[in-house]
Amino acid sequence: MRVLYALESDSVDSVTNFINSGNEYPKTYIWWDYINPDSRFKIVFIKSRKGNKIVEFIGRTFLIRHLQYQIDVIRRQNEYDAIFCSLDHFHVLIYLCRLLGIVKKPIFGIAHYSFNYKVSSEKWIWKYRWRVYSFIAIRGFDYLAFFYENLLKKSLEINNLPAKARNIIEWGADVDFFDNYVQDFDKELKEPYFMSIGSSNRDYKLLVEAFRENSHKLKIYQKLGLFSTKNVQIPANVYFDDELENGKNLEKHQLIRKAYKESYAVLIPLERQFDNLTGVTVLLEAIACGKAVVVTDNVLLPFDVEKEGIGIKVKYGDKQGWIDAVNFLVAHPEETKIMGERAYQLAKNKFNYNNYREKLFNEFAKFSETYKLN
Repeated sequence: MRVLYALESDSVDSVTNFINSGNEYPKTYIWWDYINPDSRFKIVFIKSRKGNKIVEFIGRTFLIRHLQYQIDVIRRQNEYDAIFCSLDHFHVLIYLCRLLGIVKKPIFGIAHYSFNYKVSSEKWIWKYRWRVYSFIAIRGFDYLAFFYENLLKKSLEINNLPAKARNIIEWGADVDFFDNYVQDFDKELKEPYFMSIGSSNRDYKLLVEAFRENSHKLKIYQKLGLFSTKNVQIPANVYFDDELENGKNLEKHQLIRKAYKESYAVLIPLERQFDNLTGVTVLLEAIACGKAVVVTDNVLLPFDVEKEGIGIKVKYGDKQGWIDAVNFLVAHPEETKIMGERAYQLAKNKFNYNNYREKLFNEFAKFSETYKLN
């Protein structure tokens, strides 16, 4: 069976060459390798190409990402037997064409969203756009696997999903990749620091203001000026480090690993509630590194850090909440250490790449049997 992985093959080639050259790379981001072990499934790709001016204009106007690529996927249906979509929000035209019967091949999708527009705090026009998109996506998939149970629960609040769209696979970090750095890690750091990283929906301005009230060190691995920090006066104990921005893209994960490992705890400040898993990648990588976490209370994240005993939740926009959380961790180093140990066990035992890959492969095998694709 030929499975089209709906991802531009240019990025696949660069990662493959990087790994073949002997470099370390987290398996979590090798999306196309998840269903590869079974000889029944042959992964195929379609190279991306730039669309003409009309196609690009339509894509910008209607906010359709990768429009030319989606058109090529639809036109070249004879080259594959099924479609595998790991990035659900990139391919709305493909889902629409499947819904209309133009795409004849069944689609297996992974849901990073709940498709529940009521969750989001966005303005009404964006909520309406998301409502339309969700309507198309849910009906365009033939088989749907949600990243986490709480996403499915939120979706069921407003969507009547069929059984084939109620599957859960639990994404996790590549714990082995982060473990490989342990031997180089100096646990007795002379200047412990908090770290924050991420480029989606971050409230770094609020975090900076919170650290203005104390002398604890904070490293934000992002370019100064983004996320409303352009005109903010940065206190002496806060550092913006764009080393990861300037580093080669495929090598940045090794730098990120070092930053996690050398930090005292990981902070994930979010600006608004969206219908997505904003913050989940950093959360999973932090626990894979055995770090206590402080995170804005995104209701869609896969677990409650306080109930798991691995960190502290802060309400959206709550500056004092961030001050109190950071001060608590500093004042209780032993408890912070225990939080980190619990976090690592949570990653090791449940939220990790190996468990995720096994669950995803099992769901894809069910999909292939359901649609008689063997």
